[in-house]
Amino acid sequence: MTRAQLSFASAALLLALSSSAPAQVGNTAYADLAGNQAKARFSAAGHQLQSPDWKEGLTVPYLPGLPATSTLAAASLWMGGEDETGGRRFAGQDGYFADMPGTDFFPGPIDPATGAAPYGRDFNRIWAVTRYDILSLLADYEDNGLVDDPIPERLRDWPGAGNPFFEAANGFPMPNQELAPFYDRNSNGAYEPQLGEYPVIGEQYPDVIPEQMLWWVYNDVEAPHTSFPAFLPVGAEVQNLAFAFNCTDNPMLNTAIFIRHKVIKRAGGPLSDFRLGYWFAPRLGCSDDDALGCDTLLHTAYVYNFDALDGVENGCLCYGGPTFCEKTPAQAVSFLNVPMASFLYSPYNTLWPFAGPPPLSPYANLHGLWSYDTPMSVGGDGYDPGNPATTP
Repeated sequence: MTRAQLSFASAALLLALSSSAPAQVGNTAYADLAGNQAKARFSAAGHQLQSPDWKEGLTVPYLPGLPATSTLAAASLWMGGEDETGGRRFAGQDGYFADMPGTDFFPGPIDPATGAAPYGRDFNRIWAVTRYDILSLLADYEDNGLVDDPIPERLRDWPGAGNPFFEAANGFPMPNQELAPFYDRNSNGAYEPQLGEYPVIGEQYPDVIPEQMLWWVYNDVEAPHTSFPAFLPVGAEVQNLAFAFNCTDNPMLNTAIFIRHKVIKRAGGPLSDFRLGYWFAPRLGCSDDDALGCDTLLHTAYVYNFDALDGVENGCLCYGGPTFCEKTPAQAVSFLNVPMASFLYSPYNTLWPFAGPPPLSPYANLHGLWSYDTPMSVGGDGYDPGNPATTP
């Protein structure tokens, strides 16, 4: 079983996720977060934990110079709700399979005044900062209350509201709206690194400085959807922050990555029954012997090997690439500030027990339903349309 999805009733989440300079695959920028022993790849257009060869979207443990084995092939946010006419609106990515190369997300924010996304390729990038950048600025500022040395380049680039260096550093003007988070030392709403201000993982956590941070923003209104074209756009802007801690005395933290998603409804009318979900395609080395489960108390989904060796036919070989062999790991995706309302899995490219998903199955699945809006039943495998005992 190589594919799973999660959904929950909230518009914001924090996940366990790692940075490097941005590059491009085709026309879309991407960047690698590699601040500890996990390496994760992100696209400016919403694809997460996915590499062009499908083999290095998330690698754990990541040790520079040594062969890497993937633990996850692809991931994406899914979101949807009903508009005032009862129409279903949905956006998401499903880039794991070669025959589904489309996208519902596009780099850049939405103009709050117009509901359009006019920034085009300017925001086709991912901004990265390091712990060293921030500590260097703070050491300079704290010795006399002034920033005397040159501001680190990545701090000058940061897309914080009101950044006076942004246009010169990035080549285009800063939109007049709140974007990347920062410590606002004088509470004037403007990012001013020349006054000792710096990027943060959240305004409420100014003293928590990770090893690396990535920030990027995308929307679902710039162009027609091609991943799930049957649905109208949600009208959402998604601001993303991924970060990692280098903590050698805590192996779990040293192999964890965190993601914060801030979803803002900027275009179109209100939506009811809105859900935000996380679709992901696990690949613990060889995916042929992977199994999935969830822990409802910990709001966690997990993947593990169902036999002692990572590979096919009780061996360590796999047609899909390198394996973990006898060192079989487990991997979890946890929601840290919202509940996990439902969990569904799909073996390969169908949502069992159907031979193929109908057009509206992504929306139904996001809302914790089987395809054709069939509720999950209590007991057994969860699919019994005649059973009146169903899950909430």
